[in-house]
Amino acid sequence: MKLTKQQRAQLSNQTQRAAVAALRSHFMGEGATYRRFQFLRGALMASAGWTAKLLFIGSWAVIGGLLAGPEHDFFLKQVHAWMVATPVDQVLAQSHAMFVSAAIECVKIGALLGFGQKLLAVVTPAVQQVKQNFVSLAA
Repeated sequence: MKLTKQQRAQLSNQTQRAAVAALRSHFMGEGATYRRFQFLRGALMASAGWTAKLLFIGSWAVIGGLLAGPEHDFFLKQVHAWMVATPVDQVLAQSHAMFVSAAIECVKIGALLGFGQKLLAVVTPAVQQVKQNFVSLAA
């Protein structure tokens, strides 16, 4: 079913209101303290899972790029030349700094994905109900 511009705007407005109402009812009111703790626990667990996945995928992407990627022999020679030309303590410090900065970015992205995933679980039923009601009324 094709919606007009006015119907799309109306659906968007109703969807936004339903999402805000779902968030308010989930995080406020009676029994909200328990739901908040459950949400926080679930979001932290999901964030930890996403962070671990990103770290594993990122490290394997680097290893795969160095060992089997296009022009891998050139990159391996560059890494080897860098490690030979640079003193060991500097190589360790620079490698550690690169890893820590990449790990921090993975933690940030993992937290964003984990909390977003749990917020989506809170909002989705209300949004789907609004869309279903809107389609049934428009038909």
